[in-house]
Amino acid sequence: MKYIITSKTKKRLLMVSLIITVILILVFSIKNPVFQKVAKSKIKSIDNQYSVSIIYGNLKLQGLKKIIISDLSIKNENLDLLKLDRAEIKISLIKLLFGKIKIKHVNVDNLEMNFYKDSTKCSYNIISKKEKSDTHSVKKTSTDYYKRSTGIFHIVEGIIPSNMRMNNLKLKINYFGSQFRISGKNALIRNNKLSSVFEVENDVSKGNYKIDYKYLPNDNLIEASSTLINGQLVPLPVVDKKYGLYLTGKVIDFSFKMNTSGTKEARFSGKLNFKQTVIYNKRISFDTIFVKNLQTFFQLNASKRRLEIDSSSFIRLNKFLFHPYILFDKTKGKEIIVDFNAPRFKVSDLIESIPKGLLTNLENMKAEGDLAYRLRIEVDLTLPDSLKFYTKLQKYDFRIKSFGNLDFGRLQDEFEYTAFKNGNPVRTFIVGPSNPYFVPIGNIPEWLKQSVIFSEDGAFYYHAGFIPVAIQDALITNIKRKKFARGGSTISMQFVKNAFLSSKKVITRKIEEIIITWLMENYRLLSKDRIFEIYLNIIEWGPNIYGVGEACEFYFTKPLSKLTLAESIFMASVIPRPASFYYAFDQNGQLRSHYNWHYRNVSGRMLKKEVISQYDYDNLLPEVILTGPAKNFLKTFEVQSDSIEYLIPIEK
Repeated sequence: MKYIITSKTKKRLLMVSLIITVILILVFSIKNPVFQKVAKSKIKSIDNQYSVSIIYGNLKLQGLKKIIISDLSIKNENLDLLKLDRAEIKISLIKLLFGKIKIKHVNVDNLEMNFYKDSTKCSYNIISKKEKSDTHSVKKTSTDYYKRSTGIFHIVEGIIPSNMRMNNLKLKINYFGSQFRISGKNALIRNNKLSSVFEVENDVSKGNYKIDYKYLPNDNLIEASSTLINGQLVPLPVVDKKYGLYLTGKVIDFSFKMNTSGTKEARFSGKLNFKQTVIYNKRISFDTIFVKNLQTFFQLNASKRRLEIDSSSFIRLNKFLFHPYILFDKTKGKEIIVDFNAPRFKVSDLIESIPKGLLTNLENMKAEGDLAYRLRIEVDLTLPDSLKFYTKLQKYDFRIKSFGNLDFGRLQDEFEYTAFKNGNPVRTFIVGPSNPYFVPIGNIPEWLKQSVIFSEDGAFYYHAGFIPVAIQDALITNIKRKKFARGGSTISMQFVKNAFLSSKKVITRKIEEIIITWLMENYRLLSKDRIFEIYLNIIEWGPNIYGVGEACEFYFTKPLSKLTLAESIFMASVIPRPASFYYAFDQNGQLRSHYNWHYRNVSGRMLKKEVISQYDYDNLLPEVILTGPAKNFLKTFEVQSDSIEYLIPIEK
């Protein structure tokens, strides 16, 4: 089909062209005064409304698409946020006609960015002056996960130009005194791609890193990586100071892709990989962890009130792979689901994948066969009793060939034991007949043994190391109290913690405790009686008081055989927090009334199991008189009721 341009149409086109030409001539003649006036008005409005101050030397519009600015300085709370000598910025005219700013190309000379934060000031927390003067007027709004997750692409698209040349770039981070700096002489972004070498340093180390970055707007894909070229590994900033996490790697590879985005839900996928990684955190492990290869892949779904990491996500630690599933849904209540699924895998792959020094007691272990493991926790935080806990371990031709560093043989006879507190050794003593305070299991009164069992682990002689229901109940209690008020450890787990591990509460120690307990119980490396005997003779019963024989002397200056039922229940009650036993007493040296419930609970169980008679139960009074050195520790002042509650053992 051919289009015929008539003479009338030609006249109209000519008229439109003349009008556009006149408009362009007028715009070019007055553009800079108008542009500068508008710019000054906008900057003044920002100065008046927000806590930032913008100062510049010269600002002009060159042509219709290029902005030139020199001697720019942006401050927030009188702290330098950004400085540059000169910048040329090309914008999209078409986007500008529709009221949007799209940066196409930027040339920057001597750009310096400073991100500073301490207890009183923050250079990058830009708030309105109204919020600053009246913090009570700011209403707390709920998090919109959809907006937050999609916002990263709007930031990349709107702020990072597709083409940019930076001459002398400096980025400084000062987070509560922790310094981090990145500098580069020449950095070039061309067609949304960057590949440059930067000098990276903190207070103690310095290295040159090759930084690669790519943004594919049509695919909504961001990719970035850093590779150490030479020098030292430098840990990631902020997280070291904020979370005590030392994290660095020779190669860090990251990608983030928005697969679909509707008006209500967005779907993402991405990866975060580390090679030759160094990790340290005092809550994770005692020692620095070296990981050869750590790979993560995630599928993330986000709506306004719902955030989900799909089960197709995975984490691979060297050869070992597992799938996490995490859901946080605030649509109705506050539903949380955490699912850890390790499908059938070779146990040899797991052993080889554990970083050296992470689980020292399990090093050099050898096993064959396959395992599969699943852990799932579901709870609505607004209804803690709704919590469901599920765990299952499956074995396929599994066999231990060697226990490696794990030596249970030494525990069969007399051995030397070192007690730890806060990770430090405090006492070393013999566990066996040559120690006058050692008491064989057969010589420990039944009342005391049963008091300990019903206080700490009522099913000790019947379970295989763990009680899932106890763990579930402990999680419910901790959610209700909004703090760690109760653990789900069995006597078997407490024994392993005391006999093999440090007392420091770190994640790897807990993992090691669970594995050793499982091995001990499933392979019957020690009998239940021997576990209980050692346990009662090595645990702390008071301030630097170890073993049941020493404890009886400390509290009552009498042999164990003379203990009363009330004294037995009291001694069992101090096990959770032995160094603070004196808070159980009032200023008159009497047990506080809060202990009535504990005495009735424990003695009621003992009666049900026919450990005590009805007469013993009816005549039991929660009264003990300290006659040993313990009486010198009693306090003569009142303590808060919540402190008392914290010290009373919770039913297990």
